[in-house]
Amino acid sequence: MEKPPFSESQIDINGLSTDIFASFTLSNSDGASPLDYETMISSGTDMRVVATDADSGEAVYIKKSEIRKDDYGAFSASSALPPYNKAYHWHGYNYFDGGISDPIPHALAFSEGCEKVVIILTLPKTHFRDTSKDAEAAEKMKKYPAMVPLMQHKSELYNRQLKETLELEEKGKVLIVAPDGYFKGGSLAKDKNQIMQMYEEALKDDYLPSLLWIENGVMEFFGRSMLEEIHKQYDSIDEFLAAEYGLDAQKLQKMRDMYTE
Repeated sequence: MEKPPFSESQIDINGLSTDIFASFTLSNSDGASPLDYETMISSGTDMRVVATDADSGEAVYIKKSEIRKDDYGAFSASSALPPYNKAYHWHGYNYFDGGISDPIPHALAFSEGCEKVVIILTLPKTHFRDTSKDAEAAEKMKKYPAMVPLMQHKSELYNRQLKETLELEEKGKVLIVAPDGYFKGGSLAKDKNQIMQMYEEALKDDYLPSLLWIENGVMEFFGRSMLEEIHKQYDSIDEFLAAEYGLDAQKLQKMRDMYTE
């Protein structure tokens, strides 16, 4: 039987829809939007893809070195959202979305030696999830017994980690980048135009960090609109920081070195 083509309503990124045929992926080397695998692997930047082992319920952190060219099942495994998607089978294991077992994995980042962590949220940082629907979702996971308690408490886990993240932000240990409001469609959006609209709105969001530094243990950042106002009054960012914050060239260089180490 001939495999069906992608419909316009599907997300054209390999891995976000687990009903996509494995042999018909857009991000493979012969696909319409191939992933630059060589650049990813040769980059000095480390990476972990978070998934949930469907049979044990444990969080799994897939290393970049475990991902092979044209075998990008790690991303599919990390995106199989229960109960809407089936578990994704990859290299002998069944996986669900990593957000079920470790939705905001700041603890992993710090345990791996990170000192400064940027956390990107898709919801406002004031948004705590409603726990009332978790029991209903858990009822649909009986095929995977280890997933049932995770689904029953998934919102509680997110809320607890969000609270921890906000506390870390107050201590100057993390920077949270999050939207001010809510986007239409949410996690299950399939309309291509709607997804692109969300993307364009995010690019214009004032909370995209354009300037970042640490002073007195407090992390601060400016959005683009504020930078435009700064440039109307000052010839440079350094001049602004010196005038408003008393930061001389030596202090500024020290801060910049912190973010380029």
